[in-house]
Amino acid sequence: MIQASTFLLAAALYACPALVTAHEDLHVSDSDSTQVRQAVMRFIAAIDQLDLDGVADSFAEDAEAFYPFSFTGERLKGRGEIKAAQKRAFDWARRQLVQAGTDESPSLNLNPTDMRIRMLGNEAAVVTWHSNRPAHYGRRSATLERIDGRWLIITHHASNIGRPQ
Repeated sequence: MIQASTFLLAAALYACPALVTAHEDLHVSDSDSTQVRQAVMRFIAAIDQLDLDGVADSFAEDAEAFYPFSFTGERLKGRGEIKAAQKRAFDWARRQLVQAGTDESPSLNLNPTDMRIRMLGNEAAVVTWHSNRPAHYGRRSATLERIDGRWLIITHHASNIGRPQ
């Protein structure tokens, strides 16, 4: 289960940035931030390439997610539920690529922009980014925790809004 203390720390520090600078004794190295960025970029690349195992491997076993798919309903709990929802989304995406005649090298052509990483000490981080798509503007966030030496997503939120007219 996601450690309540990590979740509460992430929520508090994300909501109040001044708390981060108030704890100058927390040493956060540039390599931690780089590792977090690399973990998120691997996750985005796995989605882009419709790599179900790569996506699932990005999540902690007890992760939670909110996806913008009509079939997911409420919060997804655990890597298994997240993987099952992502499989349905990838199956749909593959059908769309076949219809468009672009299924030979499937790619969603994701273009993450404006990525921001807020390190919460050296064991957790909050990452936000935009995912610009032709049909909508995607907003994404992920909270990562260092688990057994790997940066894994413990919470992920994805929402889409229509393009401004």
